[in-house]
Amino acid sequence: MSRTLNSVTYNVLDNEILTPRIMIAAVFDNPVFIWTGDEDITYNGFTYLGQGSVISFDGVEESNDLGATNITLGLAISSNNLTSDILERAITDDYQGNSITIMLALISNSGVIYGQAITLFDGFIDVMTAEDDGEIATVTLTAESSLVRLGRTFTRVYTDEDQRHYFPGDKGLEFIAAIQEKESIWGRNA
Repeated sequence: MSRTLNSVTYNVLDNEILTPRIMIAAVFDNPVFIWTGDEDITYNGFTYLGQGSVISFDGVEESNDLGATNITLGLAISSNNLTSDILERAITDDYQGNSITIMLALISNSGVIYGQAITLFDGFIDVMTAEDDGEIATVTLTAESSLVRLGRTFTRVYTDEDQRHYFPGDKGLEFIAAIQEKESIWGRNA
């Protein structure tokens, strides 16, 4: 999918220096908001820690079909870094299936985000691995696109037993078995 810039964007780009930055929002037991800048910034009511700790991002592939894509993200974390708790989360939290959003934002020299950040990737954390050499830990995170869930089959059947399994005491599907073989006459007299 291609994106175009309008004339207002060109005027802003001509008059002010804007730097593209990656912003990451990951859901753990306590959500993590980081970006590739140096200072903390606020966007949509959340404070993104500016630690510049994103060391690799393999980009997002776009396709014409609804095929699912994966991304790999590398983070460098030092012991004196404010984001050092990410290493602990990679080891202890149940992170698999939690959501992650990666956005691209244009940031001015004064630290202001121009316009809205563009969502590059929206998906779910799959695997996180951590390597620690004593000074700097490297966390590699792999995530899969939200489109992966469209291809999965769900084994749920709509029977009274299934409904009561998920919602005890619910009688919404109580008569499904009784009406399954019932003959209904539509559009004429019985």
